[in-house]
Amino acid sequence: MSITVTELTHIYSPGQPQEQTALDNISFRIADGTFAGIIGHTGSGKSTLVQHLNGLLKPTSGKILVDDTDITASGADSRQVRRSIGLVFQYPEYQLFEETVEKDVAFGPTNLGLSQDEISERVREAIQLVGLDYDAVRGVSPFELSGGQRRRVAIAGVIAMGPRVLILDEPTAGLNPRAHQEILDMVDGIHERTGNITIMVSHNMNDIARMTDQVLVMERGRLVMDGTPREVFSHGDELRQLGLALPDAAEIAEELRRAGLPLTGSFMTMEETADAVAKALKK
Repeated sequence: MSITVTELTHIYSPGQPQEQTALDNISFRIADGTFAGIIGHTGSGKSTLVQHLNGLLKPTSGKILVDDTDITASGADSRQVRRSIGLVFQYPEYQLFEETVEKDVAFGPTNLGLSQDEISERVREAIQLVGLDYDAVRGVSPFELSGGQRRRVAIAGVIAMGPRVLILDEPTAGLNPRAHQEILDMVDGIHERTGNITIMVSHNMNDIARMTDQVLVMERGRLVMDGTPREVFSHGDELRQLGLALPDAAEIAEELRRAGLPLTGSFMTMEETADAVAKALKK
C-alpha cells in the first residue's frame, strides 16, 4: 500500500469573513512500509492533514490515492477508508467508555459485523500487540489502569479494526518520560510487526529523528520540506525560522562546531555525535 497526495487544498468557511486556508496545494508520496513523521509549529496544518488521510475531512480540491483508490472521490466509501486507515487522536484514552478492556477494544470490530470468533481473535492480538497481558487486563475496567496503559488500550481499539495504515497524532502527549518511551517502543514494535505504513505527528524532534524514514514539515498549511530525517534536519537555520528545533544530537554538534571542533556531517543520535567527537579529538 502507498499513499499519494496531489495538490491537496482545504479551506475552512469558504466565502465567509473567517475563511482560512488550512492546507495549501500539498503534494507528497509515502511508500509502502514507511514510517513517516509530520512536524510543524502549532497551527501549521498537521492535524487537518491527517484527518484528510483518514477520510474524516474532504478537501476543497486535490486528491488522495491509497494504492489506486481515490479516497477523496465523491463516491468513496468513508467507512471502508476508516477501516483501512486507523487514526489515533491526541489523548485517545478520553474516548474509552466500556466497563472492561476487552469490551472497549472489541467495540470497533463488533461494528464491522465480524463473527464472534474473529472479534475475539482480533481483540486478543491487538491487546498483546500493544504490550499488555491479555489475560491480566481483559476483565479490568480501563479506568483502573495507569495513564500509559489506558492509552495502550485506546490504541489497541484502533489496531483491532485491522487498518493497513496507522496514524498517530502526538501519541505521547501528556505522558511522563517513562510512559513516553514505553509508548514509542510499542509504536515501533507495531510498525516492525505489521510492516504497514505508520504516520506519527510529533513535536519531539528526537523521536522523529530516531524512528522515522521520511519527514514532512508543515508551515501555515504548506508542505515546506519532505525528505529523510538526515536530509530535513540538515536545514537547521530554515527549521529554526519555522520555530522548530533540531534533535539534541544535532544541536550539540552545532555547538561543538561553533566552539572549534571540526565535526562533519549531520547527526541524528547521541551515539553518532559521540563517535564523531571521539574521532575529531584523535586527529
